[in-house]
Amino acid sequence: MIGESVPMLDSLARVTGTLDYMINLRLPNMLVGKIVRSQSPHAKLLKVDITNALQVPGVIAILTGADLGANAFYGAGIKDQGVVAVDRVRYVGEPIAAIAAESLDAAEEAELLIDIEYDELPAVFDAQTAIQAGAPTLHEKFPNNIFKHAKLRHGDLDVAFAEADEIFEDTFTSPPAQQASLEPHVSAAQWDGERLTIWTASQAPFMVRKTLSEIFGIAPEAVRVIVPPLGGGYGGKGHIRIEPLAAAMARKTNGRPVKFALSRAEEFVTVTKHAASITLKTGVKRDGTFTARQVTLYWNGGAYADASPLLVPAGMVR
Repeated sequence: MIGESVPMLDSLARVTGTLDYMINLRLPNMLVGKIVRSQSPHAKLLKVDITNALQVPGVIAILTGADLGANAFYGAGIKDQGVVAVDRVRYVGEPIAAIAAESLDAAEEAELLIDIEYDELPAVFDAQTAIQAGAPTLHEKFPNNIFKHAKLRHGDLDVAFAEADEIFEDTFTSPPAQQASLEPHVSAAQWDGERLTIWTASQAPFMVRKTLSEIFGIAPEAVRVIVPPLGGGYGGKGHIRIEPLAAAMARKTNGRPVKFALSRAEEFVTVTKHAASITLKTGVKRDGTFTARQVTLYWNGGAYADASPLLVPAGMVR
């Protein structure tokens, strides 16, 4: 209303600590989800044996790449990331399996009993090294490890630098950073026949619905996405994270819901802002007039493209 303050509907509950966030979700017969993650930065998966883990009392089901169909890949720009790793891991912390159990203790015990065998491959850890000749290739579709190259040009750069009295060139770096929301990524999923309900701490519910409908081959209207109040987001919850894994795990629990809540350590291997290296070459006249500016920017998109192909063009104009 014009001229009047309009308070948030949930502001009182937020400041008094009575608001229920996704992390507090409790559903009847709900199981605890636990993600088993890669200890290798780059390797072929030779074996993921869950035989002994399934014998742990309280363990209901375990998800591995063998359970996934051909469409179980997702990504905002390029569909290159599996729900869990199928035959290869590309970063420390990549999900290899998921466990649904009656308790976290049972899930953690089962995690220790999953037998994973790696064939280690050469790894690469920064963007500049990744684009050098002979660098390890992460995805065969992108042999030079570049999944997006964009240019923005205006005018004749050589002429503009020739007109400059002084030219300055500097390189600036920005490390990766985690958004560190007070509430981590949390998702719970439950199937009823071919209808899926997912509760998730997400800033992009319609993207969640679209992605899950594509992965599982069901109509978008068969996916119900419920987003409780968020305990912080800051862009870190703006894309798909653990929702596909929660939904795939729930397909193996005979209709029981399963909930995954990441630890703080897991947050740091799930999403960060891009590391970047920015070289600025600037031509100026002695009266302070700029004649030229050349910017060379490398963004480290990590092991999978995620939203990077969409963000690179935006980064040139902001």
